Amino acid sequence: MKLELGMFHINNVLPGDRTLVKEGKLFVNISELKDMLSGDPRFSKLEIEIANPGESVRVINVLDVVDARVKVSEGTIFPGWLGNMGVAGMGRTHVVKGVGIIEAGLKENFYGSILDMSGPGSQLSVYSQLHHIVIVTEPAHDANPANYGNAMKTAALKTSIYLANATVNMTPDEIKTYDIPSVSELGEQYTGRKLPKIACIYITECHETIREPFIYGDNPRRYFPTVFHPNEFIDGAMVSGTYYYSPGLRNYTYNMINNPVIESLYERHGKELLLTGVVLSNAQLSAAEKKRSAVMVAKLVRFILGADGVIITKEGGGHPDIDLMECCEQCELLGVKTALINSEMLSPDGTGSYSMVAFSDLADCVISVGNVEQMAELPPVDRVIGGDRMTIGIPGPYDGPMTIPMRFITNAISQAGFTKITTEEY
Repeated sequence: MKLELGMFHINNVLPGDRTLVKEGKLFVNISELKDMLSGDPRFSKLEIEIANPGESVRVINVLDVVDARVKVSEGTIFPGWLGNMGVAGMGRTHVVKGVGIIEAGLKENFYGSILDMSGPGSQLSVYSQLHHIVIVTEPAHDANPANYGNAMKTAALKTSIYLANATVNMTPDEIKTYDIPSVSELGEQYTGRKLPKIACIYITECHETIREPFIYGDNPRRYFPTVFHPNEFIDGAMVSGTYYYSPGLRNYTYNMINNPVIESLYERHGKELLLTGVVLSNAQLSAAEKKRSAVMVAKLVRFILGADGVIITKEGGGHPDIDLMECCEQCELLGVKTALINSEMLSPDGTGSYSMVAFSDLADCVISVGNVEQMAELPPVDRVIGGDRMTIGIPGPYDGPMTIPMRFITNAISQAGFTKITTEEY
C-alpha cells in the first residue's frame, strides 16, 4: 500500500476574500466557510476565529483538533464520514502543514481543554505551534450529546477538506511517500538483512457515546482485534469522537493522523527496523474479555505480522490500563518484546503509590508521558476564544492568571506520545 502526502508548509493564517494558499500563507474566506457550516440544525451558534502562534490568545473548551487535508487521487479521505466509503491509505493526499482546525464546544459532559498560544503555557503543548481555525459552537436545545458531537466532527472534517481544496491544482512544497509492502514481500525485499520487525498496538476506549473513536465512520466496539496498515492511520481512517473524557487521557484526531510512533518507525523503516503493521484493539469490559482480546492481539502481532517487538499505546484510563498490561503479557509470552507508553496518575508533586493502574513483571520497558495532576501556571492573556464558561469545573475569568493540572492543557499529556513533556532520571 503506497501513500503520497503532498505537503504545503504554512507560516501564517489570515482572513481573505478568497480561500487560497500563497507564498506560505493560508488565506481563509471566513464568511464563506461560516455559511457552509452554519446550516446544520444541531447548532444554535457557530463562530469562526483565527489563532496564530505567539498571539496573546487562550483557546478554551478545546474538544478536538484536525488538520487540513484532501484526497487528490485514488482512495478516500476520512472514510465513513464524508463522501463515499472507500479504502484510506492509498494514492495522494494534499496536506496543509502547520494548520489546525479546533472544535471548541460547550455542553454538559463535554470536557474541553485549554490552549495558550503564547507564554509559558504554550511551551507545554505541540498544538501552540500550529495556526488554528477555531470553530466555536453551541448545541441546539434539542441536540443530544451524540448529535452534537457528530455535528462538530462533521464541521471540522468539512473545514479540513475545504481548506486543503485550495491546493488541489498546486505543486506541493514537499512530497513524502509512505510505502510498506505486504509481510510476505517484506521478506523478499530485505532478504539477507537481519533487521528487527516491529509492530504497533493501539488500544481504544469505545464503550460509551461521546467516548469513542470512529473507524471508517463507525464505533469499533463490535470489532475483534484487527490488523491495520499504518497508512490508514495517516490518511484519516480513524477520527476522535471522544468528548466525555479528561483531556489528559484523550487522543485527538490530529495526533492519530500524525501519530508520532508510526511516523518515527516509518523514518527508520528499512534502515534500522522493518515496520510490519498495526493491530487495533478495544479496551474490554470484563476480565475474561480482556484476556481473550489480548491473546488475539498477541497472536496477530506474532504470527500474522511476524513482529520481534511491539510498541503499545492506548487512549483513556482505568479499563484501558488493564488491557495495556494484558497485551504486554501475552506478547511477551509469545516471545515478542514490548515497549509501553502511558501517563501517570500521581499527586501534583509526583508522589503516590500507583503511578499506573495495572502492573506486570513482564512490563520492563515503560515510557512515561507525564503526570496528569502536575500543576501548570498560566499568565493573563489579551483575548479568549471558545466561550465564557467551561463545563469541567475550572472557574474564570479565563483571560486572567490560572493554575491548573496538566491534564487540562491540550495534549500536554499525550498517551500517543504527541507531547513536549520529557522524563528525567535522578
